[in-house]
Amino acid sequence: MKNINKIILLSLIILSTQLNVQAQIGTTNIAAMNNYILNYGASKMSSLGYYEKLGIIEQSNFGITERYKIHEIKRIEVGGKDKTFVVQFFCDESDPCISQTEDKELGKYISGVSYFFTNPSIANAFAQKASDIITKDFKQEVALNLMSQIDETQVVNEPAPKVIVPAKPNDQKQEVKKAEQKEDIDHLSMDAYNISNDGPTAVSSDFIKKVKLIISSYGKDKMEALKGPATERAWAAKLKLPKAKKNYINTFRKENCFVAEFGTSKFIDDLEDKYYDLQDELDSGLSQDWEMIDHAQDDIYADAEDDIYHVEYVNQEQKTAPSITVMIVPDGKRYTLFMRIGSK
Repeated sequence: MKNINKIILLSLIILSTQLNVQAQIGTTNIAAMNNYILNYGASKMSSLGYYEKLGIIEQSNFGITERYKIHEIKRIEVGGKDKTFVVQFFCDESDPCISQTEDKELGKYISGVSYFFTNPSIANAFAQKASDIITKDFKQEVALNLMSQIDETQVVNEPAPKVIVPAKPNDQKQEVKKAEQKEDIDHLSMDAYNISNDGPTAVSSDFIKKVKLIISSYGKDKMEALKGPATERAWAAKLKLPKAKKNYINTFRKENCFVAEFGTSKFIDDLEDKYYDLQDELDSGLSQDWEMIDHAQDDIYADAEDDIYHVEYVNQEQKTAPSITVMIVPDGKRYTLFMRIGSK
């Protein structure tokens, strides 16, 4: 009888050990995900901190800390094109599960978090690793939507493993190596070219890539995933447009809208060149489905003394797409150039 008890006890110990070994993929996967962030991050992102037993992930960027239990994520989506690809984690629609705090400010809960990469296969791998932690370590279900059509030239081998110790919550985060800086130019227009026998051909600039990500976010969740910390009247935006002085999420016609301010001046002429730069950028980068409408002759401006700078881009094929408005507006003392992406 004693021998039987010993055998049963030994079997339970072996089974328990096997289950523990099988369950511990979290740390390995997070290390791989940190390698993706380090080698293929499209923006400056710190490494992920991870508490394996609790499944807590934490990341701090630009004074904003986001913390969540990975097994509470219910949907993971990968999207984007050109050279910027986004992985979005979403909580249950009725239960925001991601804690977001800013230095010395009260926190709030949000329903989504985004990670940006320069390669689609790496974005897919990042999403798959996270999904595996949820399904294998915590036995929870998660909807996983990967990019299905990837150019063969964009498929890369995973970066060789490097020893990256995930930062624990409240520890100092590892600074991500900066990408080589391009020459800073005042003009917003195309900043990259493909050289061919027919001469240089302009390709989408970083500005247009980010505009398209904002448009995509509007279609998916009305820009909820782009919301950063709440301010007095708006939310800081996680995604920043090049050359913009301010980026934030506001409300317009009872919906979220993305607003970027490009400058303020006492004289409207000071903003004119940049206003037309924005138009050039949008005219060149948007598809032919987008029509530009000049509102300068609208009745509302009939009595205006200054020149009117107000155009709107509307997608004629996708009626649910947001509009893009570029305007110079006065406040009585100064003029501000801004761009708004949101409800028509």
